[in-house]
Amino acid sequence: MQKADRERQKNALALSKILLSPIAGEIENKRLLIVASEILQYLPFAAITSPKTENQFLIETNEIVNLPSASALARLRKTERKPSAKDLAIFADPIFNGDDARIRPASNFRSNFQRLDFSREEAQRIASLTRPDKRLIALDFQATLQNLRSTDLRQFRLLHFATHGTLDSRFPELSGIVLSLVDEKGNAQEGFLRLSEIYNLKLNAKMVVLSACETGLGNFIKGEGLVGLSHAFMFAGTESVVASLWRVDDYATSELMQRFYQALLKEGLPPAQALQKAQISMIKEKGLNNPFYWSAFTLQGEWK
Repeated sequence: MQKADRERQKNALALSKILLSPIAGEIENKRLLIVASEILQYLPFAAITSPKTENQFLIETNEIVNLPSASALARLRKTERKPSAKDLAIFADPIFNGDDARIRPASNFRSNFQRLDFSREEAQRIASLTRPDKRLIALDFQATLQNLRSTDLRQFRLLHFATHGTLDSRFPELSGIVLSLVDEKGNAQEGFLRLSEIYNLKLNAKMVVLSACETGLGNFIKGEGLVGLSHAFMFAGTESVVASLWRVDDYATSELMQRFYQALLKEGLPPAQALQKAQISMIKEKGLNNPFYWSAFTLQGEWK
């Protein structure tokens, strides 16, 4: 682990010198809007070394926003949005297997997905930051594709998914978000919110948060950037997306999300600042300070 960490620090410093040192004097303490190309879109800029202070991460000195392309922001700002009637809709802690303790009696259905033990606490803590009449929290057997389809998502300002994400780089249309795959009787049911369906959603959200693995990845298309879940949600009508670049840790993700929403909903910070504050708080906490735990999540799209 120590060897890997030293290698990470070495690479983070090298990347900083290549990418940021030439403009170090111009970006000090400023918001960075990053439109990365090809392989750089997989890079967690938050975790590379600050060009001014080699003992700090870039996120500690700069607010960071990612854009899939220069044209994406212009399209987002042309879209007219009405004020949302409700604050938050959460789909979390779905049921993936027939032997889940929430099913009685158990069934033989099995999937390749395991329960995310901390996603429930994450969802409940986040929900507690909003008024009961201003939120929807769909857990367990309510975190279903059918429930999502029957809900008017346009009434919510924020959408939060705490579940598994799937990435299929060979067949991108098969990528998606996994909701409950089993009903109350242990029978298999349709539960994959596929990329094509996301593109056709009708949203009015300020932000969609994909608290799941690899949700910020996709296929690179010239002029559009990475086309995947984030791109699909923005096409469907959200201003911004928080998504991840790799397979994230369940507990650390829950911690990051709770801190992010605390800053967003209780302190009133804009999304990019709220994410920055949450990540910095984890940098300062032993056991969570490794970039693996906090730097996977990026804000894409509008930052205001």
